[in-house]
Amino acid sequence: MIPEMKKQALIIVLLGGWMAGRVWAAPPSTHRPRAQQAALWITDIHLNPYTVPGLVTRLQHAPLRRWRALWLAALRHSPRPAGAKNSYGAYGMDSNALLLDSALAAMRKAAARQGRPAFIVITGDLLAHGFHHHFLAATPQHTQADYDAFVQRMFRYVIARLRASFPGVPLLPALGNNDSDCGDYQPRPGAPFMSGLAAAWSGLLASRHADRQFAADGYYSVRLPLAGGAHPVRAIVLNDIDWSPHYHNGCGTPRDAQAGAEQMRWLRATLYASALRDERVWVMAHIPPGADVFSSLNHTGNACARPPVMFLAASYNRELVTLLRQYAAIVRLGLFGHTHQDEFRLAGAVPLKIAPSLSPIFGNNPSFTLLRLGGGRVKDYRVYRMNLAASHPRWRLEYDFDRSYAVNSPADLPALAPRLAADAALRRRFQGFYNAGSLAPNFSRLAWPDFRCGISHLNAASFQRCACPANAKTAPAALTH
Repeated sequence: MIPEMKKQALIIVLLGGWMAGRVWAAPPSTHRPRAQQAALWITDIHLNPYTVPGLVTRLQHAPLRRWRALWLAALRHSPRPAGAKNSYGAYGMDSNALLLDSALAAMRKAAARQGRPAFIVITGDLLAHGFHHHFLAATPQHTQADYDAFVQRMFRYVIARLRASFPGVPLLPALGNNDSDCGDYQPRPGAPFMSGLAAAWSGLLASRHADRQFAADGYYSVRLPLAGGAHPVRAIVLNDIDWSPHYHNGCGTPRDAQAGAEQMRWLRATLYASALRDERVWVMAHIPPGADVFSSLNHTGNACARPPVMFLAASYNRELVTLLRQYAAIVRLGLFGHTHQDEFRLAGAVPLKIAPSLSPIFGNNPSFTLLRLGGGRVKDYRVYRMNLAASHPRWRLEYDFDRSYAVNSPADLPALAPRLAADAALRRRFQGFYNAGSLAPNFSRLAWPDFRCGISHLNAASFQRCACPANAKTAPAALTH
């Protein structure tokens, strides 16, 4: 049995009705999924309407059904941004509407051989970086209501494009740090913005219960429509922006400041309930646990010069990693975004996959991921990318995980980590995939010893012991991003 199961059973009973509405999702559908399935995964879209002068004002005054035509026409008739070799954008910039459209078309094509996708995972950050700042510059006479309405309509536009491209396919969205009407790292659970956002997603999630909980809290759990497995599979989708050290309760109530602790209690109870039901679990969120190795090196080039920068606040990072390790018997996979690169972490035996982004702002090529499913698990995944340096870029398969690493499935990521450390040829292959084949400076190659420590050393002290065994490590020159 899971440790402390009897003690936690008492907690579940005491929490009673509060937990009942939040842990147990709607009954699974009677529809029988196919034994061989596929799911799609896109992250960090960062859609940017500010690259074309005057476009934001035109979009504000147009019905949503006309946005796509207006946006694409504006891109066709405007000069390309500096450094752009094509109309899809340039490295160092967020995504435009044409890049999003091309990605959705490529996703349909990639999934076609498997039939209709079982679901689509979206691990956060639909809005461009600095969205509020750019809105202020583009609309000097705006009101707060103007901004709130525009943010809502941006979300509705992305959702409408997904709906049109994949009608009837369930969506599994997680909130990113840019996905707020208040500002970066400032979510407002239960606010009118969240209610409006949930209404836009309504009917696209896998259950009505998930719709309601997403509106109230920004997180939810839901049974996945997977076929062929011996156990049902539940997705636990977190809103871990509350757990970031950058989190700021700038627009909420004093009670909202406690949302992070409340969510951690919910996660603990939900994992326990899944163990009782003998479910298997996928955990999804925007921000991964562990050290932000890039930021830890970015100022001095030396991971030993100061304490490492962590993606999550210390107490939340510790609790999340502890829970993942404690429930390793049922937690089979973690899916995350945020870094924009193709990488992974290990919480003990639990593989945490981080997907490369659609946005090319950090010098990476735009990407999305196809998950091949069977037997109630991820059997393999494939990453597709567009070479943004080409004059006439096309979406192509970058790599197939099983074939590239000679493993059976992503469940073997824990075994891959020591092989990367020992096998220089295999490591070069991994490093080539890190930024989706871009020729931009490759952080995983420039700082491999520190990067390697970040894979499995997920708390600050452990990472420093790995990266700084003598506390006198010489590291690469300072990096810029």
